[in-house]
Amino acid sequence: MIKNKKILVFGSNGFIGSNFCQKISPKNIIHKVSFKNQNLKNINLGNYYFSDIYSLIKKNNFDYILNFHAHTDIDYANTYPKYDFFHNCSITHSIIEALIKNKSKSFFLNFGTVTQIGFTNIKNRINYNFKGKPLNIFDLHKQYNENYISINKKLFNLKATTLRLSNVFGIGIAASKNRGVINKIIDKAILEKKINLFGNGNNIRDFIYIDDVISGIIIALKKFDKLNKDYYFLTSGKGKSLKQFAKIINSQLLNIYGYNAIIKFQKWPNSSTILDKRSFIGNPSSFEKATGWKPRFSLKNAIKHYINNKKEFY
Repeated sequence: MIKNKKILVFGSNGFIGSNFCQKISPKNIIHKVSFKNQNLKNINLGNYYFSDIYSLIKKNNFDYILNFHAHTDIDYANTYPKYDFFHNCSITHSIIEALIKNKSKSFFLNFGTVTQIGFTNIKNRINYNFKGKPLNIFDLHKQYNENYISINKKLFNLKATTLRLSNVFGIGIAASKNRGVINKIIDKAILEKKINLFGNGNNIRDFIYIDDVISGIIIALKKFDKLNKDYYFLTSGKGKSLKQFAKIINSQLLNIYGYNAIIKFQKWPNSSTILDKRSFIGNPSSFEKATGWKPRFSLKNAIKHYINNKKEFY
């Protein structure tokens, strides 16, 4: 466990950020940054509160800086790309510029998504060097951040990397109503005894439990000096079809509550995208080799843990 470190956290109110702040040892000094009451009509795209971020980093000798903050509404991002750039890129610009101007030795941990690489239809772990391309503005900006950080690492010898995440679920509250799809599927199965799947349910996903994500983040901070690549997959490295996922939910509902949910297959809605129909399995081998991290939860145990711990919310 990390102790006696000064940590700057952006996005501490979100699902992953709030879980991190709750589970990190209280023997650390955690500074949470909030951007409430912002005037969205006057967006300075080149400066996301740079002066404040610069002053924070100058005044405090942070050991780690983590940016969980993101705008995650993909449809809105496609319609209003400047707004998405403001939230998903300008803040990264400001952090990087502040690190450079302060000649800071802080380790900066950025977060991306596996959908940055676009559509995939694979049944095995993805090749680490697979070259895809973003298919929407949100993913384009996530990839932009990764590339922007990579360039500045080389130019200014910064300490930074990106963790790409995939289908994270678990106990917690999503800041956006458009996220947390996996949680919503399980909740609907518990409360309404229904599981709705689009298509034939054979699309494969790499599910990872929030506890494993947080343990991965913490070990990434502890062993940041070994993380020399521009990005790492923080995923389970195992794939399950959505149909298998639904069956595992039912097996745990039967064990815990004594009933099964009805699995219903529906046609893909007109609003669905090619990314919705992808199959993907991440490749955490580089991250595992560098840090020694391994996911602790199988999908079965993760769903069991989720259902048992969600009882208090119903």
